[in-house]
Amino acid sequence: MLVEEGGLIAFPRRLKTALCSRFTDVKQKRSFLYSLIQMLLVRAMQVVKIPSERVPVMIGKNGEVKREIQRKGRVKINADEEGEVEISSESSIDEWRTTEVVKAIGRGFNPDKAFKLFGDEVYLKIIDLKQVFRSDKDITRYKGRVIGQAGKAKRVIEATSGADLCVYGNTISMIGGLDELGLAESAVNKLLEGASHAKVYSMLERGRRRMKERGI
Repeated sequence: MLVEEGGLIAFPRRLKTALCSRFTDVKQKRSFLYSLIQMLLVRAMQVVKIPSERVPVMIGKNGEVKREIQRKGRVKINADEEGEVEISSESSIDEWRTTEVVKAIGRGFNPDKAFKLFGDEVYLKIIDLKQVFRSDKDITRYKGRVIGQAGKAKRVIEATSGADLCVYGNTISMIGGLDELGLAESAVNKLLEGASHAKVYSMLERGRRRMKERGI
């Protein structure tokens, strides 16, 4: 069993002694342990925690969504009712991509939008409002600014930037390419800083024009 110490992976003392007993040279021991750790990390299981109410969404009717995630991600998934999801694969890249998909579903995206993260150069950005505001009242108020009246602000950000946006719980999450995410995140941050919707919409239009000029 590997033990985590201060963010680093360490072997229990007895196991380390047994594994290194064949080596007398210190450099050889260190090299051997480093290689073994790298091998284990590649095969390590990813564990992600999502809200328990999002587990049924991730599993889907009769397990359809879970099976599709496993097929697209080339992974094996196990989830419990508390929202702890274990993701394992022969490929650490497949594990990472699938972890992002599960996180996105956990942050309120429907599976079809979350599946975009299986594509190349599509990324997930999550803003934790608890790290921005101190009170629940402020979080609720600024979430409302990002959503806008009848959802207008959210629709404008999505339509102009090309990114998908989801406001769920205490987070605001986005899915898109790097340029799309950059524009959407700038708009969200401006609204969280108190900028008027009109100014944010103008900024989005300027950003969209620049993206078109670059062929994005």
